[in-house]
Amino acid sequence: MTWASKRQASIILVLLGLAIIPVFFIVYKISSIPPTCSDKKQNQGEVGIDCGDPCSLLCRSQVSDLVVSWKRFFLVGGGVYNVVIYAENPNVEAGAKNVGYQIRIYNTEGISIYERHGATTIPAKRSIPIIETGISLGDQIPARIEFKFDDGIIWTKQTSKESPLSASNNSLTRATSSPKLITNIINKDSISYSNIEVVAIMYNEEGNAIGASRTFIDYIDGGQTVPLTFTWPEPFKVIPTRIEIIPKVFI
Repeated sequence: MTWASKRQASIILVLLGLAIIPVFFIVYKISSIPPTCSDKKQNQGEVGIDCGDPCSLLCRSQVSDLVVSWKRFFLVGGGVYNVVIYAENPNVEAGAKNVGYQIRIYNTEGISIYERHGATTIPAKRSIPIIETGISLGDQIPARIEFKFDDGIIWTKQTSKESPLSASNNSLTRATSSPKLITNIINKDSISYSNIEVVAIMYNEEGNAIGASRTFIDYIDGGQTVPLTFTWPEPFKVIPTRIEIIPKVFI
């Protein structure tokens, strides 16, 4: 090999070395990046890709399905109905926000006469009434409710907590004419809450729901008690023996 050839080879080797150094640097930087819960890899002891310990997002295999305990419609009067879906989350340490759902009502001929899409929050280990009020069906007679939660619920770690709002001193009057329910909602927390949906469900002695209604609390301060009133235009067919008041506040 001539001197010129050796010099040319040396220059080529130097240039290759200079080109390879950045590649090694990039590879080193990539390999040294710590694993995260959003790197689209199953690493750091995760149950699945970016889900399971130590990530807050839970894998589908880690949670149980939501349970619909019952679903009923209640005639308010004049062809107007309220519909309640009573769902339960059996997961002690898993909750979900913005859970989509679909409600369909069918008449006696199996024809869909009402459809509604909505979303709700499902706290860990809680019962959640989903209520639709003022559904005007005219002359149509509802016969069946079809309800389902949307697929792809995003479950996250959540500690089961008791609701900071509770009801007390329930008083039902005029049950056989124009029912009126008065209750007090107590905020046991030190912080305030706003725009709280409160659902009232009436049960007969067999434990079956015979009526439901809802109202809203605009604002309740920490430690405050707010009186609420629920009314029904039509009498109950039987006298309720149990009242369930559920303030839908999620923490």
